[in-house]
Amino acid sequence: LTETCDVATQTNCEGETKEEKKLDVKSLDQISREWNEGKAISAEDALRLVKRGIVKCRELESHLDAETAIYVRRTFVAPNVLKQLPYQNYDYKYVTNSCCENVIGYIPVPLGVAGPLRLNGEEFYIPMATTEGALVASTNRGCSAVTVCYF
Repeated sequence: LTETCDVATQTNCEGETKEEKKLDVKSLDQISREWNEGKAISAEDALRLVKRGIVKCRELESHLDAETAIYVRRTFVAPNVLKQLPYQNYDYKYVTNSCCENVIGYIPVPLGVAGPLRLNGEEFYIPMATTEGALVASTNRGCSAVTVCYF
Protein backbone atom coordinates (compact mmCIF):
# COMPACT_ATOMS: atom_id res chain seq x y z
CA LEU A 1 0.00 0.00 0.00
CA THR A 2 1.65 3.21 -1.12
CA GLU A 3 -1.22 5.67 -1.18
CA THR A 4 -3.34 7.04 1.61
CA CYS A 5 -6.32 9.31 1.57
CA ASP A 6 -8.40 11.12 4.13
CA VAL A 7 -12.11 10.48 4.28
CA ALA A 8 -14.73 12.03 6.48
CA THR A 9 -16.03 9.78 9.22
CA GLN A 10 -19.10 11.90 9.76
CA THR A 11 -22.28 11.07 7.97
CA ASN A 12 -25.12 13.52 7.83
CA CYS A 13 -27.46 13.51 10.75
CA GLU A 14 -31.08 12.83 10.02
CA GLY A 15 -32.67 16.11 9.02
CA GLU A 16 -29.39 18.02 8.57
CA THR A 17 -29.41 18.08 4.79
CA LYS A 18 -32.99 17.16 4.08
CA GLU A 19 -35.98 19.38 4.39
CA GLU A 20 -37.91 18.62 7.51
CA LYS A 21 -40.92 16.44 7.01
CA LYS A 22 -44.30 17.68 8.09
CA LEU A 23 -45.32 15.36 10.86
CA ASP A 24 -48.65 14.67 12.43
CA VAL A 25 -48.37 16.57 15.66
CA LYS A 26 -49.19 14.39 18.66
CA SER A 27 -49.99 15.78 22.05
CA LEU A 28 -47.26 15.62 24.65
CA ASP A 29 -49.53 13.43 26.79
CA GLN A 30 -49.94 10.96 23.94
CA ILE A 31 -46.19 10.80 23.29
CA SER A 32 -45.48 10.37 27.00
CA ARG A 33 -48.05 7.58 27.22
CA GLU A 34 -46.50 5.81 24.21
CA TRP A 35 -43.04 6.16 25.79
CA ASN A 36 -44.24 4.72 29.10
CA GLU A 37 -45.96 1.83 27.31
CA GLY A 38 -42.71 1.01 25.49
CA LYS A 39 -44.11 1.83 22.07
CA ALA A 40 -41.80 3.05 19.31
CA ILE A 41 -41.66 6.82 19.01
CA SER A 42 -39.82 9.06 16.58
CA ALA A 43 -36.63 10.94 17.37
CA GLU A 44 -38.57 14.19 17.15
CA ASP A 45 -41.12 12.98 19.69
CA ALA A 46 -38.35 11.78 22.02
CA LEU A 47 -36.71 15.19 21.71
CA ARG A 48 -39.96 16.87 22.76
CA LEU A 49 -40.07 14.67 25.87
CA VAL A 50 -36.47 15.52 26.74
CA LYS A 51 -37.00 19.25 26.18
CA ARG A 52 -40.00 19.22 28.53
CA GLY A 53 -38.11 17.29 31.21
CA ILE A 54 -40.41 14.27 30.97
CA VAL A 55 -37.54 12.02 29.90
CA LYS A 56 -33.92 12.38 31.00
CA CYS A 57 -31.13 12.15 28.43
CA ARG A 58 -29.68 9.14 30.23
CA GLU A 59 -32.95 7.22 29.69
CA LEU A 60 -32.99 7.47 25.90
CA GLU A 61 -31.18 4.18 25.20
CA SER A 62 -33.80 2.29 27.19
CA HIS A 63 -36.38 3.02 24.46
CA LEU A 64 -34.40 4.00 21.35
CA ASP A 65 -31.58 2.42 19.38
CA ALA A 66 -28.16 3.90 20.19
CA GLU A 67 -27.81 6.13 17.11
CA THR A 68 -31.29 7.61 17.53
CA ALA A 69 -30.70 8.22 21.24
CA ILE A 70 -27.42 9.98 20.44
CA TYR A 71 -29.07 12.05 17.71
CA VAL A 72 -31.74 13.19 20.19
CA ARG A 73 -29.15 13.96 22.88
CA ARG A 74 -26.94 15.93 20.46
CA THR A 75 -29.92 17.90 19.18
CA PHE A 76 -30.96 18.72 22.73
CA VAL A 77 -27.50 19.64 24.04
CA ALA A 78 -26.03 21.63 21.16
CA PRO A 79 -27.75 21.22 17.80
CA ASN A 80 -25.42 23.43 15.79
CA VAL A 81 -22.14 22.88 17.60
CA LEU A 82 -21.86 19.10 17.23
CA LYS A 83 -22.47 18.72 13.50
CA GLN A 84 -18.86 17.74 12.78
CA LEU A 85 -18.61 15.23 15.62
CA PRO A 86 -19.20 11.73 14.21
CA TYR A 87 -21.77 9.48 15.86
CA GLN A 88 -23.07 7.12 13.20
CA ASN A 89 -21.56 3.82 12.05
CA TYR A 90 -20.12 2.98 15.47
CA ASP A 91 -20.90 -0.13 17.51
CA TYR A 92 -22.27 1.32 20.74
CA LYS A 93 -22.97 -2.05 22.36
CA TYR A 94 -19.47 -1.84 23.85
CA VAL A 95 -20.16 1.60 25.31
CA THR A 96 -23.76 1.66 26.55
CA ASN A 97 -24.00 0.76 30.24
CA SER A 98 -20.28 0.10 30.24
CA CYS A 99 -17.77 2.90 29.90
CA CYS A 100 -19.56 6.12 28.94
CA GLU A 101 -22.87 7.73 29.78
CA ASN A 102 -24.86 10.30 27.80
CA VAL A 103 -22.88 9.57 24.64
CA ILE A 104 -22.96 12.29 21.97
CA GLY A 105 -20.49 10.77 19.50
CA TYR A 106 -16.95 9.52 19.22
CA ILE A 107 -13.56 10.90 18.30
CA PRO A 108 -10.31 9.42 17.09
CA VAL A 109 -7.72 9.47 19.87
CA PRO A 110 -3.95 9.57 19.25
CA LEU A 111 -2.34 6.17 19.74
CA GLY A 112 1.20 5.89 21.08
CA VAL A 113 3.27 2.93 22.17
CA ALA A 114 5.36 2.40 25.31
CA GLY A 115 7.94 -0.27 25.89
CA PRO A 116 9.35 -2.69 25.59
CA LEU A 117 8.26 -4.13 28.91
CA ARG A 118 9.89 -7.45 29.71
CA LEU A 119 7.54 -9.97 31.35
CA ASN A 120 8.46 -13.61 31.86
CA GLY A 121 11.33 -13.26 29.44
CA GLU A 122 9.24 -11.76 26.66
CA GLU A 123 9.19 -8.16 25.50
CA PHE A 124 5.86 -6.44 25.03
CA TYR A 125 4.96 -3.07 23.59
CA ILE A 126 1.95 -1.36 25.14
CA PRO A 127 -0.37 0.64 22.86
CA MET A 128 -1.88 3.64 24.64
CA ALA A 129 -4.68 5.84 23.29
CA THR A 130 -4.46 9.16 25.10
CA THR A 131 -4.45 12.90 24.84
CA GLU A 132 -2.61 13.24 28.15
CA GLY A 133 0.70 14.96 27.50
CA ALA A 134 3.77 12.88 28.41
CA LEU A 135 1.75 9.85 29.55
CA VAL A 136 3.29 7.52 26.98
CA ALA A 137 6.78 8.88 27.72
CA SER A 138 6.25 8.42 31.48
CA THR A 139 4.99 4.87 30.96
CA ASN A 140 7.96 4.20 28.71
CA ARG A 141 10.34 5.31 31.50
CA GLY A 142 8.45 3.05 33.90
CA CYS A 143 8.86 0.11 31.53
CA SER A 144 12.60 0.80 31.37
CA ALA A 145 12.87 1.05 35.16
CA VAL A 146 10.99 -2.21 35.70
CA THR A 147 13.13 -3.98 33.11
CA VAL A 148 16.42 -2.70 34.59
CA CYS A 149 15.44 -3.40 38.21
CA TYR A 150 14.00 -6.87 37.87
CA PHE A 151 15.67 -8.51 34.90
